[in-house]
Amino acid sequence: MPRPNIKAIDLKEVKPLRERWLVEPGLMSDVELPLDRQRSAHHLGAIMKGKIFGIVTIHHEPRPAMVEPKAWRMQAIAVAPGLRGEGIGRLLVECASRHVVRNGGKLLWANVPVEIVDFYRAVGFEVAGDPFEGADRGPQHRVLMKPKAR
Repeated sequence: MPRPNIKAIDLKEVKPLRERWLVEPGLMSDVELPLDRQRSAHHLGAIMKGKIFGIVTIHHEPRPAMVEPKAWRMQAIAVAPGLRGEGIGRLLVECASRHVVRNGGKLLWANVPVEIVDFYRAVGFEVAGDPFEGADRGPQHRVLMKPKAR
């Protein structure tokens, strides 16, 4: 498989893909996140032959109950069903990590369903604490990583 180009995309491009890949399977409850329109929000797309095959959103947000002004949150990462396991998610995380570093970030974190925590471990995140009950998505883990510039 050719390596996709990872680049910034608009929220209007992200929302229909979230609908298809995250909302319909029940992994998200809405196509728009509360901080999607925040100035620091950055939406990335994995693009091949002009088509988006993967997405992720990051934005500046301190981790809950912690004073970490240089923390960024990663949300709504998704890859087209037929291309999962091909390394697109890893590329999206790597590009998100570089963006965080370029913008002075020192921590990248996410809340993830317990059933997919192995993906996050495989791409460099560490699990922080015990599982907790997510708002409407069942048990989750908080995962953390120190972002890398390369």
